[in-house]
Amino acid sequence: PTSTAAPRCSSTLSSSSIASSMPSSHLPPSLPLITAVAETLRPKRRLRFSPSASGEATSKDCSQPLPPWSRVDGPVYSVSTSDPQHKGNMNIATYVSAASIAKTAENRKFYSIALFKDTRTHENVKRDGRILLQLLTRKQAHLVQLLGKTSAKEVNKVDRLSEMGQKIQWKNGIPYFQSCAAVCELECINSLDADDHELGLFEVKNWFEPSNTDDSKKSESDESQILYLSFLREKNVI
Repeated sequence: PTSTAAPRCSSTLSSSSIASSMPSSHLPPSLPLITAVAETLRPKRRLRFSPSASGEATSKDCSQPLPPWSRVDGPVYSVSTSDPQHKGNMNIATYVSAASIAKTAENRKFYSIALFKDTRTHENVKRDGRILLQLLTRKQAHLVQLLGKTSAKEVNKVDRLSEMGQKIQWKNGIPYFQSCAAVCELECINSLDADDHELGLFEVKNWFEPSNTDDSKKSESDESQILYLSFLREKNVI
């Protein structure tokens, strides 16, 4: 004897597939409306694009929460170094943090800076240990592509910056932007392996505000003019 039980429906069968499998004369009057509402309410998968380690945009499912380190804002710096031939180089650094309080002049001041391995900056720091840490302003936002997503092994960044009209000064054989907000002279005293980065502990030897005769720099030291990650995101730079 044949079974009279109704066939079991697949759990993945949607209202639209039901509608398409039924003759239009058999469709309940309300089913087209239900189908349209269901299609409207169906959650759409959204993709988030972010730069990978190589600088290429990669898609991420927005249903996945952002990790804590991708939720916070922070200032954008450039680490400037020099090689044995006195060829200067600059990068983009965001894993930067003050590492001591230094309440008095007698107290030593430190920064911690994480640098990508296998880069010209990393090579120069490992060899020499001396760097200039530049606090960037929004005027340098358009330079992030060159400084942070271009290898110094392929392009002389300082020469390219000069070609772009950037005013470059030198301090103890290391270049810096004449229009950045502030410069710290640092010396690496220790380092720690951090997988694709190396975390360096740097002692502050001196710091200064670059001299700039440009009248438009009058408010550049103001906090609102400091370059932050959120500004780069708003401008789709990163």
